[in-house]
Amino acid sequence: MKLFVLSPSEAVAEALVDSVTLPSVDGPLTALQGHDTLLALLEEGMVRCSLAGARGKREVREFRTGPGLAEVIHDMVTVCAASAVEVETGEGRKEGQKGGKFEGRTL
Repeated sequence: MKLFVLSPSEAVAEALVDSVTLPSVDGPLTALQGHDTLLALLEEGMVRCSLAGARGKREVREFRTGPGLAEVIHDMVTVCAASAVEVETGEGRKEGQKGGKFEGRTL
């Protein structure tokens, strides 16, 4: 499925992922391929996504986000947050990486 992480000033990330865990106000919510349509209020927290990397190794990406909304529709997850920044997970990309262009700042 496709993940979009958006802040008011820019698109922070766009990625093909296997799962996304969101910091819903009702507790963590995980969306997988084929998830039912939903709209969720998000609290400040971490958005975590995983995808199959090269040679079967799983890649994990994390984004520290402010409060906002998440929409899951068809096989697309859109996170609209007051702020968003990618953080280092030790398992995937390093802080500030997004296709070589993201500068790792709070938005």
